[in-house]
Amino acid sequence: MERPVPRGGEVAQYELANLTPEDYAAIREIRRTTTRVYREAVAGGIEDGVFVPIDVKRVVRGIIALAIDPVRWYRVEGSDSPEQLGEFYAGLALAMLTSAPPAPDRGAVRPAVAGATTASVRD
Repeated sequence: MERPVPRGGEVAQYELANLTPEDYAAIREIRRTTTRVYREAVAGGIEDGVFVPIDVKRVVRGIIALAIDPVRWYRVEGSDSPEQLGEFYAGLALAMLTSAPPAPDRGAVRPAVAGATTASVRD
């Protein structure tokens, strides 16, 4: 089976090791800046009472993951337009910021989700 030709986002995400040291440094700086902007926005929202108190580093990692992951699977000809997907993911990010964070995991087994194994629910 022939592998599809990678798209720009996939190359940008998965081929960082092949960049020149200068280009890699530039990408790392963009990522640091982006992360800092997100962290400042989340921390400010918490301070203003708009967002629930939550671990800023963890929730920002989750939000950034939502933004990055679609490069692996998104297809323009798929069921969601970029705008629809963006709206949905923005709602997920807001839910992370406005809902009570999960309790710390102390090794307890969480209730099973339909079709999920205990191991997959715990992970």
